[in-house]
Amino acid sequence: MARRLIFLLALAGACRTAPPAGDPQAVESSPAEARPEDAAKREIASIEAFGQDKSGRLITHLTRGSRDERRRAAIALGRLSPPRSAPGTPSALVGALSDPDAEVRAAAAFALGQREERGVASALAVALADPDPRVRAAAVTAASRCAPGELLEELLFAIGDADSAVRSAALLAPHRFDTSHAGAGLVDAALVLFAQRAPAHLLESQHAVDYDPKHPPTPADLDEVELAVFSLARRRSERGRACFELWAQENAPTEIRLFALQGLAALEANESGLELMRAALTDDDWRVAVEGARGVCAHARPESLPALARALEHRSSHVREVVALGLAAFVDQREQVRPLLERSSVDESKSVRAAVIASRAKLWGDEFAPDLEMLAFDADPVIRAGVAEAAGDLPTERAIPLLTSLARDRYPRVAGAAVMALGNHLEGEGRRRLHIFLSHDDGGIRLAALIALAEDPQPEDLPHLEYAWRTSEGEIAQEIRSEVLHRAAAIEGEKADALLWRGVESTEPYIAELARRLISERAPGTTFPPIAPIPGERPEPPPYDPSPPLVELHTTRGLLLFELAPEDAPRHVHNFVELVRSGHYDGLDWHRVVPDFVVQGGDHRGDGNGSRTYDGRPLRREFSDRPFRRGTLGMPRNEDPDSGGSQIFVCHRATPHLDGRYTAFGELVQGFEVLDALEVGDRILSARLRGATIVR
Repeated sequence: MARRLIFLLALAGACRTAPPAGDPQAVESSPAEARPEDAAKREIASIEAFGQDKSGRLITHLTRGSRDERRRAAIALGRLSPPRSAPGTPSALVGALSDPDAEVRAAAAFALGQREERGVASALAVALADPDPRVRAAAVTAASRCAPGELLEELLFAIGDADSAVRSAALLAPHRFDTSHAGAGLVDAALVLFAQRAPAHLLESQHAVDYDPKHPPTPADLDEVELAVFSLARRRSERGRACFELWAQENAPTEIRLFALQGLAALEANESGLELMRAALTDDDWRVAVEGARGVCAHARPESLPALARALEHRSSHVREVVALGLAAFVDQREQVRPLLERSSVDESKSVRAAVIASRAKLWGDEFAPDLEMLAFDADPVIRAGVAEAAGDLPTERAIPLLTSLARDRYPRVAGAAVMALGNHLEGEGRRRLHIFLSHDDGGIRLAALIALAEDPQPEDLPHLEYAWRTSEGEIAQEIRSEVLHRAAAIEGEKADALLWRGVESTEPYIAELARRLISERAPGTTFPPIAPIPGERPEPPPYDPSPPLVELHTTRGLLLFELAPEDAPRHVHNFVELVRSGHYDGLDWHRVVPDFVVQGGDHRGDGNGSRTYDGRPLRREFSDRPFRRGTLGMPRNEDPDSGGSQIFVCHRATPHLDGRYTAFGELVQGFEVLDALEVGDRILSARLRGATIVR
């Protein structure tokens, strides 16, 4: 009963104090061998860069090294996949939770979460009561990944922690929880209680909760409310509706309002929610207007059309693009939508014009086909790519000839979009064309064909899948083989089994691990031979100066200035700097822009499939606790977490669901208005270093 009372007090906002520090269970031991400090660090970095530690050298550093060695070894172990680690790694990390140094304990907790180790709930429960808030915060994140069901009460209890960082971790954790769990209602209730801590000018109009003017929220409180609203939105929580309506108001802080609007869009529409989303359409902050547009279009009501018509005049092309795309949902009001799309078909923004093309194809299909066939000859590849994506919505007899023609376009982005769109026409001729594309000379076309087959893999695909597996080479080959395995796993029979077992024998680490996982899901209890070691020698870690370098990207919209983070991601920083020095980024497009999410560029192919590094090795993950927020510079990757390269992305807003799952290696410090203006097809004119640089 006493435990339950304390728990309820935590949900109501009472802050607990840290438990008194006790004597650590482990004492620091002497180093196993005398060596210069920098030599040990280089060995740790080299093992991490290689991605394998079967001999257990990292465990030795974790248990016997200096404080900094132990911390670095824990971080490195968190970045290795379990099959590539020494057998005693989980036990060593659990033991490090009792290290005398708090930074080591925090690194060990974070590493357990990165590895998603099972059977560590009791150890993490102890870490959740650690006297140091850094350890408690890392333990909260780890528990949410490793044992959310077992430690649910402890995780919710952490929402009332005395430390802001711990509270923030606890408020973010529920977005990872299974919403079908028996405790889902309790989770939502805890988040709602916290999210209803609001400024007086909001509460007076909503009468949502009692407000104490003697204790108004601080800016830090609002940052925490933002995370609570984010988690509720990601959970699509009906219990959160009142919070969403509270924080979606015009006078709410922008960052919270964005997530509140996303939450409303995810729920079944009611009139008050729709009114808030319509009001957002005219907001001066284009990101708010984008989220309003997505919500209004997700709940297509004819009475919303006048507000959407006004939004098509918004100064931001991102808003106009999202509205133009969303109008495709108004099928029953096609004739009311027609003049709106016709007016936007001459918009100055090619992204808006491409969105109009997509919506017209969805709404009018065969009627729009002649116009689409003419637009396929447009001089701008952004428009032609839009045509390729839209052509997938035409009737099959009109779509296949047009898509086949566009698949020969000299721009990989256009050709790939056309091949992918054939996935809407898998009966008969469409599938046959995709089989032909699986033997194409260009790996990007092969990959697009594999993605197109994802909706309905069939046994007749297997010979072509096997050919793509056997003959693919170059920078896209591993991703091709990954997709081949996924298609084979969806097909019954011995031939599909044989293809999966080829993956088990692969010398590519990720492919071998993926094949084992897919076979285990298909046939639980299957035994496998020992996993093959990674071929080659361990690479030398790049030398670096811990002072943060500054990199300028001069774009067609203006200057972006980034401060890099070598302490968090030294290899990614070194790779980026070396590619900048080599001129790699000069003249490349921003090939992907998702409004109110990210802009992405740096691909020499221009279709999102190109990837180069300074030394030819894919970049291994350097996930950290650096949050993804507005302006964060991150590394795109495919399904393989160790597939970083030359591409980069920059966040329009906070994106907490990327935290700990992608590598963040810098922050935008100048040029936010440029970031907001970037569209697909804009270019990086040149890239150069400014100020401090990594030593060669």
